[in-house]
Amino acid sequence: MMIFAWLEKRKARKAAAAGLYQSIVAQSRNPVFFTRMGVPDTMDGRFDLLTLHASLVLMRLRTLGSDGAKLSQAVFDQLLLSLEEALREAGIGDVGVPKHMRKMVKAFNGRVHAYEAALAQGGDAVVSSLVRNVYRGSDSGPASHELAAYTVAMHDAVGRQALEEFAEGRIAFPAAEQFSAEVYHAQAV
Repeated sequence: MMIFAWLEKRKARKAAAAGLYQSIVAQSRNPVFFTRMGVPDTMDGRFDLLTLHASLVLMRLRTLGSDGAKLSQAVFDQLLLSLEEALREAGIGDVGVPKHMRKMVKAFNGRVHAYEAALAQGGDAVVSSLVRNVYRGSDSGPASHELAAYTVAMHDAVGRQALEEFAEGRIAFPAAEQFSAEVYHAQAV
């Protein structure tokens, strides 16, 4: 009987992870990031936004005990499967996929740590981290401040979510359209 309960729980976690991942993808593809916030609409730009959104969700899940950590791992596994599929669809062969995956996982983990540290510091550290990781070091002007305001709000919103909401596949992302450089400066004060 215990094995069936474990399998059911695992099945529910996998379904929740798939729902969370789809929410992360949908939010990271919001056109406002590419049009108004100046994120390049390229494979790299899309990867960077996916990483930003996923990292904040995974950070929160890890703080929610053993079940949260397991759900975090399931979401990460879903992300890896999706990235591998995207590489194959882009024409990367069987020999090249592992090499590309290692690079992407290393980049993902580096960004998770960078965002975690920047959000702990707050203020300009968030902007600097986004300029370095999302805008690839190029001066993005007010756009980076808009993305920073959104990132801080996303961190706060996701940080208020309970495990039960995540287990139902829901993420309370803020509306990206409502952020501007002025909002960032108001948050920083």
